[in-house]
Amino acid sequence: GVNGEGVGGALTTGNPELSPGDIAGDLALGAGMGSWAWPPVSNTIPTAGEMSTPPPTPVAGTLIESHFDSGLGIFTNHALHRSRGGGGGGYWLPGAQGIYFDITSSDPLGTPLTAPVVDSGAGIWEYNDFLDWNHRAGGGVDDAAGGNFSLPPGIETISPDSGMLLGGSGGGGAGSSLHGSWADLPSAVDGTIDTFRTCAGAGGGAGGGALQLHCGGRLSVTGEISATGGAGGDSEFMLNIPYSDPAAILIGLPGDAGGGGGAGGAILVQVAGLLETDSDVFKLDGGRGGIGSAGNHGGDGGSGLIRFETATGSESLAALQAGVEPDGAVELSPIGQPGIANVSIHTGILAGTTGDNTVFNGNSAGVRSLWFAPANQILLVDYTSYTISCRFNTGLGADQFIVYQSGSLHTTPGASPVWAGFQTGWGSPGATEPDSLSLSNWIIPGLGTTGDGMSALRSSLGRMIRFMLIFDQDQVAALIGSDPSAFFEVQSVHFDWIGE
Repeated sequence: GVNGEGVGGALTTGNPELSPGDIAGDLALGAGMGSWAWPPVSNTIPTAGEMSTPPPTPVAGTLIESHFDSGLGIFTNHALHRSRGGGGGGYWLPGAQGIYFDITSSDPLGTPLTAPVVDSGAGIWEYNDFLDWNHRAGGGVDDAAGGNFSLPPGIETISPDSGMLLGGSGGGGAGSSLHGSWADLPSAVDGTIDTFRTCAGAGGGAGGGALQLHCGGRLSVTGEISATGGAGGDSEFMLNIPYSDPAAILIGLPGDAGGGGGAGGAILVQVAGLLETDSDVFKLDGGRGGIGSAGNHGGDGGSGLIRFETATGSESLAALQAGVEPDGAVELSPIGQPGIANVSIHTGILAGTTGDNTVFNGNSAGVRSLWFAPANQILLVDYTSYTISCRFNTGLGADQFIVYQSGSLHTTPGASPVWAGFQTGWGSPGATEPDSLSLSNWIIPGLGTTGDGMSALRSSLGRMIRFMLIFDQDQVAALIGSDPSAFFEVQSVHFDWIGE
């Protein structure tokens, strides 16, 4: 099996054969560990020098594909060796180790499974009980271990400006095995297997995403906002119950293992007003481990984390846990503060950089228009100019006017009381919305080096356009003052264009 990716999509490079020295680093990135393919080296036990804790028997090189029945004095020639399920990814909380047997499990025919045999004296191991995942580099990482992310200082802030807003890690893949391989007849000597059953291990689940919610006023969440990890892959046999050929299972039970679940992701909630949530609306659970056909299930992924920044920063742990699943995602225990909620005061400002080193004021609100499309006979539109007309009054005199337009006087995020964004796309004549693949990026005049946005508009080759208007309430207040009759409004947004 292969290790999952680390937290934030960090690449992992550990491999038992090629780079065992990197495996411990993968674990610290939060990646769920893969599990050893079984048998681990062709169909023989590795040499003693390749194992951190060598078993007493058999000696290096002894075939492991047939089992000795001490009662009958013969080899039964059934390969019962199986791989563990893959390890779950870890993030805020560690992932779980993949397992080799679950006593509550059934085989694909619904028959209860018997526990695997471990008899070192007879040279029988039906699962990996003695090889570390990085045994070639000295051991220390268990087979199919769950990811255990090394939490960096400040991770609890989930600050995007500090690079802390990261998605979850991936679960480890399960190794393949020969479980269920068999021979026609038992023998008195160590024989070979005539028929091989290849049991491919399932892949690990993906990590949950990362999300920032910023609200300048009241935030009420009644649905579900999910950054959960993905489930590990299930055994192919277990996905096809009832199996189409029971005789194939009776000859030799399958043993394909489940993949590890991905870790939950991260959610940063910044709200300057009242925060209201229904029960368990923020979900950051790790993905479940995949089901194995021999009870060798993948480990569950660990929880992601959530941070609340509110007007007072005084919400209790119990109050925040009521809206979060699992409860541990909002508790600071992993950084040494059990019983304390991950909450702080929200300043109302989104500090840091956005796009081209422009700082956006968090005390803002906006609207977005519907799509405009020309007459059906026009297939392409070339935009030549735009005008945004505004009216305001300080409450102390006559109305005043500001006109923003393409050219030298355009809106500027963080500096003007209103700023605009434009988006273009192409849609067939008669369509009310453009094709999603044709959408341009949002073009924001005054954002960094964007200028008035006309060059981007004219290069988009669309036939439909929409706009958004964002009102910077701090800039509006600075312009109109605090008189009760003062106001600021956008009267019109006008585009000039030439159709083809």
